[in-house]
Order: sequence, then C-alpha cells, then structure tokens
Amino acid sequence: MKAKLPTRTLGNGFTVSALGFGAMGLTAGFYGAGPPPEQAEKVLACARELGVTYVNTATIYGNGDNEKLLGRAISEQGWDKAGSPHMAIGSKFGVRYKNGQLQPATSLTEATEDLHASLARLGRKQIDAYIFRGPVRPEDDAGWETFWHGMGILVTDGLIKHLGLSEVTPNHIRRAHAVFPVTLLEYEWSLFSRELERDVLPVAEELGIGITAYSPLGRGLLSGTLSKDHKWGKGDFRSMAQPRMQGENFKK
Repeated sequence: MKAKLPTRTLGNGFTVSALGFGAMGLTAGFYGAGPPPEQAEKVLACARELGVTYVNTATIYGNGDNEKLLGRAISEQGWDKAGSPHMAIGSKFGVRYKNGQLQPATSLTEATEDLHASLARLGRKQIDAYIFRGPVRPEDDAGWETFWHGMGILVTDGLIKHLGLSEVTPNHIRRAHAVFPVTLLEYEWSLFSRELERDVLPVAEELGIGITAYSPLGRGLLSGTLSKDHKWGKGDFRSMAQPRMQGENFKK
C-alpha cells in the first residue's frame, strides 16, 4: 500500500478509510457478467494500493462468488500478512437465492449458516462487519429484538466484529441498537438519493452510529462516463429496475 487515505471511525470503534470500495460489480449478477477474474483481482489490488481499507460485499453477490474473489485476494495478495494494513470487509446478509429467485433469509439459523459460509469463502475466522439487509418483513417484526440479540451473541463469540443495518426503518434501528450496538448503517446516498437525510441520518447522529453510503455516484449517473445514448449491457439491472435509468428519464 503506497497511498494513505483519511480515515473515519464508525460507531463504536470501527476505523476504516474514508473512501471504501463496493465489490458488487466484480462478479456476475446485478451489473451483468462482470469482468474476468484476473481483471477483478487487479482492481482490488489497485484499490489497496490507493489506500482503501474497507471493501463491501454481500452473501448474494455472484451467489457467493464475490466473497470467494475477496478470499483469493486475501490469500494471494497478502491482505492478512503480518505488518500489512488490515483490509476490513463488510458483507450484507438477509436474503438467499432459492430456486433461482431471491428470497428472504431472516431467521437466526439462516443468518448463522450464512455467516459461516461467508467466513469459509473469505478464509477468515472473523468478519469485520456483518450487515443485515432489510427491510424487516411484517412477519419478522415481533421477533426483531430476539433476532438482534442472537446476532449480538455471534459478536460476543468472536465471529463478527461489528454489526450493521441496511435499508431498515428508523424504528428498527432504534430497537436493534437498544439490544446490541449497531456500528454502521449502509444506505444509498448521493445527490440523486437523499431520502435518508430526512429520518435515518438524525437517528444515526443521535445514537452515534456511522453511515456508509452505497452508490454515491448515482449508480454511474454522476460518474461522467455515461451519455444519453449509453447502451446497457446484458443483465444490467439498472436498465430493468431503475426508473431513472430508463427511457426519457435517462436521457434527461
């Protein structure tokens, strides 16, 4: 690592580079086929050289292949080598592929199974941040505190260093934090997406919880690399599930 970025301390002591790296596009899935593995590994090496110390992924990215990619980088690029700056990894959980479709996986049993699978793919004994991806379903609401208590036990057991939440309501943030500390929140936040400033940000400030923003460049719209005539690649979810990326909305 040649460069050094400013750092931020999230919540109760999770210190990472101010600029993190979202790995979703490095494997097949939401953005289409993804780059060849060797190119993806070079991207990760470049991020590390530039001083990034936090990479974000999810159990469903590439149906596990994304975490496997990071596991190879940890092993082959010496991320865990003694004396090297620690590369923190945060992974989201709460959904699974079932019969080819994304389905909720919100029981403590499923969360624990997915955690062990994540650790195996990463080749680590502890994950820096494990982040529940909401929303919390109505049928799970009554057991929310019990579920979060169980997640806290996994922290106490040393399998998770910090817990996070993504795309849940302020009410669920408060209720979880009252049971076991929430270190970070992960929400979409950019000039296009500022909804969290109304209700989530005040809660985070009140409770001392850090925020990590995903899609800070508006899913590419603010990157300066897209023209109104841009053609989306096959399987790119932006052309199918993002209204602002479609038709006349995109051209505007």
